[in-house]
Amino acid sequence: MINFKIAIIIYVIIYNGLLIIGQSYFLYKKTGVNPFKKMGEKDARGINEKTLIVGACLIPVIATVFAFFENIYFFFVPIEYLEITLLQNIGCVLGFGGLAMAFIGQQQMGNSWRTGIDENLKTKLVTHGLFKYSRNPIYLALMISLMGFFFMAPNAVSLCCLATAYPSVEIKIRFEEMHLEQVHGEEFNKYKKAVGRWF
Repeated sequence: MINFKIAIIIYVIIYNGLLIIGQSYFLYKKTGVNPFKKMGEKDARGINEKTLIVGACLIPVIATVFAFFENIYFFFVPIEYLEITLLQNIGCVLGFGGLAMAFIGQQQMGNSWRTGIDENLKTKLVTHGLFKYSRNPIYLALMISLMGFFFMAPNAVSLCCLATAYPSVEIKIRFEEMHLEQVHGEEFNKYKKAVGRWF
């Protein structure tokens, strides 16, 4: 039987530690590019980025309280009828499967991976690997992963993270696609016609 408290801590270490902080650090060491550079702006894009950052910061808080502080977990309003082993097992599969897919997507992007848009840098248009089947496999993977996280720790706060993540990611994708169209022109338009936004 899976110990869901241990699983959720491992999930956070991979999600926040490897996929966000670790990947950003390695990109910076290889290229000198700060992938968070454009996240502090005050326009609509910057506000949307901050929404995603808040969600990413809430994930370890939820996991820590779920795993170590049962006496205050009730403040997160647990959804008790979803706290069943089958759904939590499905959550683990979705959560870790999504993280694995996101990691593969990041590796396939190589030095083109960013957390935000930097108009001053022209990155290569990535169309191979997972990107042959989805224009945004990393975002798709993260949505699958967040759904898994919700099933591992079903509560009102994790549900809010999941519910706000989808529209925020949709907005982020649209901003990124406008940028890619400006940078890559017809090459991106051909790719957009051939491959779906999500799948």
